[in-house]
Amino acid sequence: LTSRMNILADGHGYFKRGIGLLFVVLGILIVTGFEKKIETAILENGYFDVTQIEYSLLEKLETQSSGESPEPVQGTNEQENLDAQRMDEAELKGKSSQHMQQDDVRRYVEFVNPSGFVNTQGAPIAMSDYIGKQVILVEIMTYSCINCQRTFPYMNSWYETYKDDGLVVIGLHTPEFAFEKKIENVEQAMKDFGIAFPIVLDNNFETWNAYDNRFWPRRYLVDIQGNIVFDHIGEGKYEETEAKIVELLAQRKEFLGVE
Repeated sequence: LTSRMNILADGHGYFKRGIGLLFVVLGILIVTGFEKKIETAILENGYFDVTQIEYSLLEKLETQSSGESPEPVQGTNEQENLDAQRMDEAELKGKSSQHMQQDDVRRYVEFVNPSGFVNTQGAPIAMSDYIGKQVILVEIMTYSCINCQRTFPYMNSWYETYKDDGLVVIGLHTPEFAFEKKIENVEQAMKDFGIAFPIVLDNNFETWNAYDNRFWPRRYLVDIQGNIVFDHIGEGKYEETEAKIVELLAQRKEFLGVE
């Protein structure tokens, strides 16, 4: 088609030069990371609500669905990782936006074959280290995901506010793309976002699959006895999360018999 249109086919013409310049500019933005700031600014100002669009599309897909569950997530390549973001009807309408009911409460899941640790001075950590001692907030995340990035200020705030009261915040970093598997990239990203709480690398999706997870981000609150008592998919529910943290910390004091 373009070969028959002289203006588009001319390698020395303004059209191809303009496209070339555009790609150079985009490359510079990507290398410097500035494109993420632009994307975040667009989202935060409400010009393009990606989350709302995702949910709208998912609702349409659900009405056309035959009711069959998606194939299990293996996490063996980037396309499978992207496919993992699809939500089935039961999770979208149920646990994704509500506190888990008492009969749905399940035990915490231990980290499975972690690929590394960040913000722990190189020391490995495990969920069992904190059971019976602290309340645990686990956030399944990946640093280049815009939706995850928008949760980081809340995670940082809860960590700073409640860490001395018995809350431990742990980021489970499950990479969407290959470059996010490199620990040095994760370390730099955590510095850039001012994240000081521990990060567990889940490069092979083993803990992701152990939690039967399908989404970025996803948030779990684990009480002092090791029960998952709060489960939220995606952004939002920040006030509800903090209220639950306060409630669990009060329960922790009573459980431990401390003032």
